[in-house]
Amino acid sequence: MALSKPRFGDKDSGTFLKDNLDSQSTKSATKFALKLFKEFSSTRATGPATGTANFADLSASELNKLLGDFYTNVRTEKGDFYSKNSLLAIRHSIARHLIELGTSRDILKGESFSSFCQQNDLFL
Repeated sequence: MALSKPRFGDKDSGTFLKDNLDSQSTKSATKFALKLFKEFSSTRATGPATGTANFADLSASELNKLLGDFYTNVRTEKGDFYSKNSLLAIRHSIARHLIELGTSRDILKGESFSSFCQQNDLFL
């Protein structure tokens, strides 16, 4: 009986890890969170973050302020608040994206981002 996919591949380990490190659901969650955050940032009419295509280029203080505003004001399409677990998943997705870009910013534990976390006990 012939298999539809070969049992053994021929990729090198670096290519395999890059392509398969995250599950499809993780990739989808990251894509959703980035789209939501970029849509939100485009609605803000003040500051250099307005409509930025690449929020990784923002300074730590600008990103911290924008994230604080985002988590406070983001809503579902129906206008309801996101659950705590949803906000945590969105936060982790944004952090994952920043790591994948190779930035040194750690929005989960970084010193530059602790002020928002301390003000909002959702993330403590």
